[in-house]
Amino acid sequence: MECRGIQELIVRYSSEDIGEAEKVIVDEHIRDCNGCEQYFLRSEKLWDALDAWDEIEPEGEFVTKFWNKVSVEEDKAKTGFFGYLKGFKPNLAVSGALATVLIVGIFTFALLGPGTLDRAFRSADEKDEMILIELDRVTTSETSELLAIYGPWDNNFDVNGNGGMN
Repeated sequence: MECRGIQELIVRYSSEDIGEAEKVIVDEHIRDCNGCEQYFLRSEKLWDALDAWDEIEPEGEFVTKFWNKVSVEEDKAKTGFFGYLKGFKPNLAVSGALATVLIVGIFTFALLGPGTLDRAFRSADEKDEMILIELDRVTTSETSELLAIYGPWDNNFDVNGNGGMN
């Protein structure tokens, strides 16, 4: 068996949670392996120290007082969002940062509000419309056949003198 497996058995050996066959395996291995023998000796020393340890008994009402205090603290934690706000004490830096964010948000909305963006898009749409009208005016049946390579063009143009489509 490898040292790692033996060391797991040593822990069980020291706590007296091991069978006789496993004890024999551990005893044979630690005779031949110095590292595992040292591990066994440290484990035995630790268990001896734990056996010699005197348990400390708490004073009479300590346990009851402890659990009562835990209960009070749990109740404080359950007060929810508004209970959290009662204990919240903002400092000057946080208040200033929040005010700055609010002011920047208001100015951003005012500058980039629906009215401003609509005007910009309307102007761009008018330019696009003028380009399409000009393209329609100069388009002939020959140019529409050439443009067919760029996409699904309707080649049923009726050239009516100004290149318009029907």
